[in-house]
Amino acid sequence: MAMLTLASQKQYVELGMNSTCGGIEVARKPERLEEFNRRMTSAKAWGIEARLLTPKEVKELVPFINEKIVLGGFYTPSVSVVDSLQTGTLMRESAVKSGGLKILANTEVLDLEVENGAIKAVVTNKGRIEAQHVVVACGVWSPRIAAMAGASIPLTPAVHQMADVGPIDILQKTNAEVAFPIVRDMDTFCYERQTAGSMEVGSYAHRAIFMHPNDIPSIEAAALSPTELPLTQEDFDPQMEQAIELMGMLGDAEIKYAINGLLSLTPDGMPVLGETIEVKNLWSAAAVWIKEGPGIAQLVAEWMTYGYPHLCDPHSSDISRFYPHERTEHHIYARCNEHFNKTYGIVHPREQWGSQREMRRSPFYPREEAAGATFFDARGWERPQWFASNAKLMEKYKAACAPRAHEWDGRWWSPITNAEHLAMRESVGMVDLTAFNEFDFTGPGAMKFLQYMCVNNVDVAVGRSVYTPLLSQGGGFRGDLTIMRLATEHYRVITGAFDGGRDNYWFRRHMPTDGSVVFTDMTAALCTIGVWGPECAKDNGKNCDRRSQAIRCIAGEFPVWRCAQCAYWRRALHHVPHFLCRRERLGGVHQNGARPAFVGHNRRSRRGVWRDPGGHGRVRSHRPHREGLPVDGRRAGERVQPGGGRLVSRKSESG
Repeated sequence: MAMLTLASQKQYVELGMNSTCGGIEVARKPERLEEFNRRMTSAKAWGIEARLLTPKEVKELVPFINEKIVLGGFYTPSVSVVDSLQTGTLMRESAVKSGGLKILANTEVLDLEVENGAIKAVVTNKGRIEAQHVVVACGVWSPRIAAMAGASIPLTPAVHQMADVGPIDILQKTNAEVAFPIVRDMDTFCYERQTAGSMEVGSYAHRAIFMHPNDIPSIEAAALSPTELPLTQEDFDPQMEQAIELMGMLGDAEIKYAINGLLSLTPDGMPVLGETIEVKNLWSAAAVWIKEGPGIAQLVAEWMTYGYPHLCDPHSSDISRFYPHERTEHHIYARCNEHFNKTYGIVHPREQWGSQREMRRSPFYPREEAAGATFFDARGWERPQWFASNAKLMEKYKAACAPRAHEWDGRWWSPITNAEHLAMRESVGMVDLTAFNEFDFTGPGAMKFLQYMCVNNVDVAVGRSVYTPLLSQGGGFRGDLTIMRLATEHYRVITGAFDGGRDNYWFRRHMPTDGSVVFTDMTAALCTIGVWGPECAKDNGKNCDRRSQAIRCIAGEFPVWRCAQCAYWRRALHHVPHFLCRRERLGGVHQNGARPAFVGHNRRSRRGVWRDPGGHGRVRSHRPHREGLPVDGRRAGERVQPGGGRLVSRKSESG
């Protein structure tokens, strides 16, 4: 988002519409000052000038502020304001002049026509317009427009309260639209911004107020405009009192204009961009705010032109990131209700959602819960991070299990994870990887198709697996995944929970149309557990009968071995030897102490390892240490490094 904002600001400057005024975020609480220190790191990383201010320095830049209630400030000199209406007019006039745009004013969209899964035409009150591509850039109305074509754009219109207070003498004397820095009173979730002789006061502190897109009033019915609704005074009064406390002059002026304005919120707070998954050539450019508008317009235009944007990776804004349950109105409202008041909040990078939990659970969930698992959300899946039942392991590894020095670093973390990780490195741990997505590709064209989509050669022998980047349209790096060749014309793709939706769409979007490839999403039918540690091969053997084939721990092979209840296929995932198994019954695995946990490969200490009460020396682990994992055919257990087993079994989606 920082890159898109910077790109937008550059365009505003080129149009002559960017008014630089600077911005100060003020802290009333010590916790906010700590947050400012952390944000200095981000500003430096993006090359954005910023510095911390004392209360006195804040007062020097904003002379009418009450510095006695402020502990400090975070100052960004490059913050600017834009006249969005005038900017839009200039952009439209330029596009019309170049011959690239035709404007149909006061035209209502009545329907979107779809033919053979692709957009065909737009039906309006002034006629029908055939179109090969349609972009829904309709702000709070976007879900309503997309629904006409049977597509979904997961957002909701939400109220943002704002009042214009004035006239104020000190502001009038500046004879400028904006002469003082914008002030964000972060701990009250409010902001104050000069607009000529008045001060605009906006709030994100009130209760979350939503409106369904179908309920937004028409132009004719609206008192001001469809997105300017009457202010609910009782929601705004507490925020206005806090604004007056910060800037006493506001109490001497009148409220000239006040509204419940509508803006677009999405379940994760990010824009919704890209081609809709339901309708080909129907694009979304929704949940876009002014600060990143031109940059997003450039990104979407590049995406439509070249097949993938050049400006930046749209990963976190890609509309295909949302799974079906995340597109429901219930999910949208619940998540937006939760994060609205965190707009100015102090949010930890690993902070977990409290709403819409237990949407999907693995078959191992009851066992994990009984063992005291702490679960994190993985696009609806509950994934264990560590186990209270493993707390006793910390006695063995005291030196590595000390609490973290800084309170912030200790949030959403437990020293149990260190003990679990170390125990796994000495023996073996089982990891719950159920949230992984599995896609099957079958047919005579399967190999050719996957060769086109991926970097590495997938034309390998049956029984081999390939770890490979997934390519974007221009040959760029879109993601990484593992591909197994199960038969001559049968491949299985394994990808992560947070990329499953995007990868699902990307594969289906580029499928050949001649019927030579059949795509099957196996995610709801299979689940996955992994086994890591130097004892992994010996441990998995305990789940097999004496006639089972010896396990060969060479990365890339997955010979079949028969167990008491299920068949396992050994394979490599993310450069680590793994095993797959189709679940028939899980009882035997559970009885032998296989307590699944979580997946993840890129954090230093990797989650809970459960100590096997059955005496087999097994431990339950949720995240293996990436460093030192066996790769390129090294045998599991060498140098006491995590080896691996990956087991796939049938998946439960109860919630």
